[in-house]
Amino acid sequence: MAFTVEEIKERLSTELYQRGIKDKYIFVNNDYTIIQYNAKNKTKRRLQNPEEFVQSEAFLKLIYDYNYSPDHISVNESIQVGSGIKEADLLVYNSNYTRILIVVECKEEKVNERQFQMAVDQAYSYAHTQAAQFVWVTSGIKNEYFEITSSAPLVRKAISEIPKYNGKVQEYKYTKGVREPLAGSQEELKQKFKSAHDALWGGGALAPTTAFDELDKLIFCKIWDERWLENDPTSKGKPFKFQIISYPDDENNVKAKKELEARVRELYEQG
Repeated sequence: MAFTVEEIKERLSTELYQRGIKDKYIFVNNDYTIIQYNAKNKTKRRLQNPEEFVQSEAFLKLIYDYNYSPDHISVNESIQVGSGIKEADLLVYNSNYTRILIVVECKEEKVNERQFQMAVDQAYSYAHTQAAQFVWVTSGIKNEYFEITSSAPLVRKAISEIPKYNGKVQEYKYTKGVREPLAGSQEELKQKFKSAHDALWGGGALAPTTAFDELDKLIFCKIWDERWLENDPTSKGKPFKFQIISYPDDENNVKAKKELEARVRELYEQG
């Protein structure tokens, strides 16, 4: 469903967008219908599109959070995929434009789990054909990151997040007392709960009530992990347990998934 002018104004009023407009990385016309990206290809897009705010937010985060130059970010560029032409949401090029480093695929916030995983498949196919190094799939609410290795390009290696400019992939994203998970809005929490429930429900693999019970346990574990200062103050500086920790040469994240399961079960027992 398209956004109203009032909804668009509200979203543009956030600190991230105000900073992007002030620094002239994005421009919005007077009637709030068009956004222009001061990117490699100077793309203009319609703001009413529900995916546009996810895309523009990712664009600004690439600049502010990951230190990539807007001149090296292409917005909605046409690329060759097999025998057809597709449009990639965001492509991040290296410093001399000889290689695509990152493919970013954006979906609207209310996307369901099946649609999100289809977006992962799509982004991965783009990255594979373009010989990119990393994939970031985002709905603004949910994010998944992958590294594509040259030795096994078809293996999906989930990582904590894409690296910063000239940086390296980090083993984990959040550290107690150093980098804490950010609080989300009520709407973001609702969407995250729905996405998690849908993933657990699995289209009918579990009864809805069973999926809800399992989601309850996971939420409990997440809260317990984030209350480390009360429950385990000596763990300051250590990674949060409720997150993927990636390892080199861990194909399909088999080790990471087993360890995550063990850590979550440990949180549940502690709580």
